[in-house]
Amino acid sequence: MKKRFQSLLLCVFILAFISVSSAFAETMYISTRDGDPLNVRNKPEISADTLLGSIPNRTAVDVISIGSDGWAKINYQTDTGRTIIAYVSCRYLSYDKDGYYRSKEADVPLPTAAPRETADQSMDEMNNELKNAKAVDEPFTVLVRPSRSSGRVNLRWGPSNKARAILSYPANKQLTVLLETINWYQVHDPEEGYTGFIAKKYVSIVPSGILE
Repeated sequence: MKKRFQSLLLCVFILAFISVSSAFAETMYISTRDGDPLNVRNKPEISADTLLGSIPNRTAVDVISIGSDGWAKINYQTDTGRTIIAYVSCRYLSYDKDGYYRSKEADVPLPTAAPRETADQSMDEMNNELKNAKAVDEPFTVLVRPSRSSGRVNLRWGPSNKARAILSYPANKQLTVLLETINWYQVHDPEEGYTGFIAKKYVSIVPSGILE
């Protein structure tokens, strides 16, 4: 019964994969929880030396690329009118100008996406991963392990770093594995109700019986 359910999930995912294969965008909007401007930096890191300025909430930005490290590369216009390459945290980017946090209390990151120019590469990567996809014999639990203790890891709709992020998780978030490819797990989030893909290198398997 479990294998039949897992096979059904895989079929549903493949259909969704085909129908949303063009779901990439270049224009996104700044969407901060409190409505404050978003800091812009000259490097994908937080420090006093990297701060360039800020962009007002709900402003449209030209997204060049999204990195797996949680930073988005954008075109940024300086006070002098010159356009330069800069970086913002991708968790504060949204396709919706008004954002779409489900509640003010919940720390729900915004989705991110690769720009349209990377769609072909993303599709190739996902196709290669899905060729080797297999349902697990028994669902098991993994814990999210960001590369930095304060970092977050994206849950994506497909097995590619260029695929749109659904949510992002802090360290120690528990997820249930349903399917695996060479480099990715398809996981289910029992609390939020989402199913997506997370890179294997950012999770650790929880031994059976260790969780309460």
